[in-house]
Amino acid sequence: IQLGEKCSMDSRIYAVPQPIMVGPGDGLFDHIAECLASFIKERELGDELLPLGFTFSFPCKQEGLTKARLARWTKGFKCAGV
Repeated sequence: IQLGEKCSMDSRIYAVPQPIMVGPGDGLFDHIAECLASFIKERELGDELLPLGFTFSFPCKQEGLTKARLARWTKGFKCAGV
C-alpha cells in the first residue's frame, strides 16, 4: 500500500467451543488452523500469498526476543500441553 491508497480488510469471528477451550493445546491450535483454512476457502484465496499476523493474548514470560512461555491461561481457557 502506498501513501494515499485505500486499503480494505475482510474478517470473520469464529467461536471456540468449550471442549476446545479446556482440551489439549493441540486441539486449540488445530481449531485455529481449521478456521483459517475455512476463511481462505470461503473467499477463494487459496492461490494468494497473504500476510498473516497472530496475536496470542495471554500472559507470557518473555524468554528472548522471539520466544515466550505461557504464564497462565485466562478468559476461560485451560488447555494442557501448551
